[in-house]
Amino acid sequence: MVTEYREVVVKPPASDLTLCLQPSDLPPATYGEAVERDPLWFASWKECANKIQRLRTFYGFSNVNPNTGE
Repeated sequence: MVTEYREVVVKPPASDLTLCLQPSDLPPATYGEAVERDPLWFASWKECANKIQRLRTFYGFSNVNPNTGE
């Protein structure tokens, strides 16, 4: 009797493995420009945090509280 095993590798979605991009490299020149950029930065950070959370859930770490190690 011969038993064969097949290894199935399950990978997370490729969209969750991409780099998180910064909306800008330069500091704002004026306060008004900073105010206009805030929503872009917030959306970018939120999307990056969502990617990390989806990866944590995929790998089974969804019960860990961020930044506490618990």
